[in-house]
Amino acid sequence: MKVFVANPSHNPDSRHGVRALYERNMLDVFATGYVDHPDDPVSSTIKRTVELLRPSYVRQLERRAFHDIPFEKIRTYPWGQMLQDAADKLIGNPTLTDRIWEWKEHRFDWWAARQLHDEMDAVKVQEHAALSTLKVARRKNIPTFYRQPSLHHAFVKNIYREQARSYPELDTERGHLHDSPLSAKRNARRDRELQLADFVLVNSSLTKRTLIDAGLTPKKILVVPLGCPNANPKTQVEPDTVKFLNAGTQDIHKGSHLLYEAWRRLAPDSGEAALQLIGKMNLGEHLRQGLPGDVRCEESIPHEELMHRYQDASVFIIPSLADGFGMVVTEAMSRGLPVITTENTGAADLITHGENGFVIPANDVEALVQQTRWCIENKHRLPEIGRRAVEIARKWQWSDHRRRLAETICETIESHRRGAESHPPVER
Repeated sequence: MKVFVANPSHNPDSRHGVRALYERNMLDVFATGYVDHPDDPVSSTIKRTVELLRPSYVRQLERRAFHDIPFEKIRTYPWGQMLQDAADKLIGNPTLTDRIWEWKEHRFDWWAARQLHDEMDAVKVQEHAALSTLKVARRKNIPTFYRQPSLHHAFVKNIYREQARSYPELDTERGHLHDSPLSAKRNARRDRELQLADFVLVNSSLTKRTLIDAGLTPKKILVVPLGCPNANPKTQVEPDTVKFLNAGTQDIHKGSHLLYEAWRRLAPDSGEAALQLIGKMNLGEHLRQGLPGDVRCEESIPHEELMHRYQDASVFIIPSLADGFGMVVTEAMSRGLPVITTENTGAADLITHGENGFVIPANDVEALVQQTRWCIENKHRLPEIGRRAVEIARKWQWSDHRRRLAETICETIESHRRGAESHPPVER
């Protein structure tokens, strides 16, 4: 059984998807954009050129390294990514970069579609970069798996509209993007891809619900939660000061503004609680100015540094309004942190409220205040909840995710074959 995988990028969770198939000898080819690999003459040439022209950017290229599978299993189409990076780093025009990103996605899709052949058992593609590939696969009668990492766009758009009404002081420029003609065009493409795909792979029951609400057939949606990092728990002791940590883009869909409001209402003394905010600020800076008590803010930090920050915190808090999964949740759990999150975070699938973390209603500031206060008043219970969080992380590692994903794809292909054999096409 051989599966062709096409994805113009390769972030950590998508790499695990490729590894899942390779480890089961199910990977035909991984088609992607730029990959930093010593056995790739193209990437080596690009890297040498960049070293001459802009040495500081070499580190960015090396972040796209993918050495988990042999390069003979990889095919690359790097030119769109190189053009996008040039527009972003050299010209610095966000609108131009965005348009090049869209062109890159479409061009990659066109290229990937031409890699298909009749001997493939299945095709696995990525949202927004798959329309041509799905059409060709359908003509060749190859079953398709469509990777949907995010919530359905209609759900996200409604979230932004609701927040704009409730909080008119927000900088809703990013929210307007969800209602723009350009966004409508891109989302229409995603909807066509969803309808063409035989099966849709999602990371959470939340994503599945948003797709069903949008009209997708439930039986074609397959849920495989993302995995947890290797457990490396902190020493569990009752904290003197309860340190709340929030990491990720400070944005509407992460519920950052709700966290600021809850902290103002809570107004804890500096000796009893502290709040650390880490992440790029996509909201107006005025929203977090003057927060009471011990509050520290930082822009994005290296991932390795963030993993250390988990060890120093008491509770991880992320009141997301629309998050398909939220890998920071599983990272925090793997370090022994109780997590406060919402029912609109996909990773909440791994949390049992009050046992290994806390799941509260989304868009509920008072619930956020009450849960935060509970943690302060019951800080002696946090170590035990943190230990239970680690146990969940140990039981659902990335290796478990890869095994479940490969099994799900294999079983689905076999079931699809049986269905095709029992319902042969009618000659006309």
